[in-house]
Amino acid sequence: MDGIVGLHFVIKSLYLFATVSLLCAVGFAAIERRRTERAALVRAWVGARWQGLRSVAFIGMSAVAVRWMAEYADRACNRAIIDCGRAPLLGQLVVAHMFCVLPLLALANVFMGGSPFLLECYLGTAGLVVFLLLTDSFRIFKAARGIAAAVAGGLLLVVLPVYAIRALLELALGSPVPSGFLASLFIVQIVYAAVVGLWTLASSGREGTDMGPLEKATARFAFAVPISFMLYWLGLLAGYFAVEHPVPVHGWRSLCATVVVGSAVFAATMALFDTARDGGLTRRLVTSLGALALAVLGTIAIAFLSSVANPVSMVAGVGASGAITLGPAFWVTHVPLVPWVGAAGLAAVLSIARAVAYAEWTVRRPCAAASVCLAAVGAIVFLVVVGVD
Repeated sequence: MDGIVGLHFVIKSLYLFATVSLLCAVGFAAIERRRTERAALVRAWVGARWQGLRSVAFIGMSAVAVRWMAEYADRACNRAIIDCGRAPLLGQLVVAHMFCVLPLLALANVFMGGSPFLLECYLGTAGLVVFLLLTDSFRIFKAARGIAAAVAGGLLLVVLPVYAIRALLELALGSPVPSGFLASLFIVQIVYAAVVGLWTLASSGREGTDMGPLEKATARFAFAVPISFMLYWLGLLAGYFAVEHPVPVHGWRSLCATVVVGSAVFAATMALFDTARDGGLTRRLVTSLGALALAVLGTIAIAFLSSVANPVSMVAGVGASGAITLGPAFWVTHVPLVPWVGAAGLAAVLSIARAVAYAEWTVRRPCAAASVCLAAVGAIVFLVVVGVD
C-alpha cells in the first residue's frame, strides 16, 4: 500500500466518513429520547422504513437498494427538472439567476471593459418583451408576435446562460484548482438554470402527456448534467489534496467529456435499474454487472476523449513513474462509477440494517435501531481503515 500515491488522503476521507456515521448515530439516539412533535414524525418515518426492511429477506437487500436508489433519483429528477416550476425554491433559484444575477454580471462586465454581448442580449430580450406587451390586442401582429416570442425564449433560456457559462468557465479553468472549485459552486447554478431552460423549450406543448422512454432518459440526462459538473470539480479537488504536486488536467476537453459521459452513464444506469426493480436474483445480478461494465466503459471513454495517450493507464491510476497515483486524473475519470458505487454502498448499509432488524425492538424504538445501525457502519469502516493503514 505504500506504493500508492494519494492513499493517505483516501484513508483520511474514510476516517471522516466513519466519524460522521458515529455522530449521526448519536443524533438518532438523541431523537429517540426526545418527546416533541417533530421527533415523533421522524420516528414514524424511520419506523416505516424498518417495517419495510423486516418484510424483506436478507438476500433481497440488493433489490431494495436498487429500488430505493431508482425511486429517490426519479423523485429528485421530477422535482428538479420535469416539475421545476412547481418547486418553489428551485423555480425561484432559476428566476433569480436569469433576471437578477446575470443582468448584474453583464452590466459589471461592461463597466470593467469586457464584452457587451450579454448586456445586448438582455436589452434585446427586454425590447422583444415590450413589443409583445404593446401588440397584445392587434391580430395583424400575430405572426410577428410568434417570431418575437420564439427569439426571446431562445435568448433567455439558451443563449444567455450558455454564453455566461462559457465566459465564467474560461476563468475557472484558467485558475488554480481550489479557486476553480469555489467558482464552480456559483457556475453550477447557472448550469442548472440553462438545463432547465433547455428542458422547458424541448417539452413546451407536451404538458399533461405521458413521458416515453426517450423523454425519461433525456430528463435523467439533464438532471445528471449539473451533478456531473460538480463531481468533475470535486474530483479535481480530491486529486489536488491527495497528491503533493498534482499534474493539471482540467480543461475544456476533460470537462465536457466528464459531464457528457457521466450524465449518459447515469441515465443508462437508471434505465437498467428500472428493469431490475421487481426482478429476481439473476436479473439483479446481471443488471449490476451491466451497470459496472457500463461505468468502466464510461471511465475509459472519459480518458480517451480527454486526449490522453494511454487511457487505460489513466483509468488504472498509473502515472508516468509507473506507480499508482490517485491524482486529479484518476478521480475525474471515475465519475461514471458513482451511481454503481452508490448502489453497492447502499446495499451494504441495508444489509447491516437488515441484520439489526432481526431484533423485535427495532419497530418499537426505530431511531435507536438506526443509531445502532449507523454505529455499526462507522465501526466497520473504522476497523477496515485501521487494518489498511
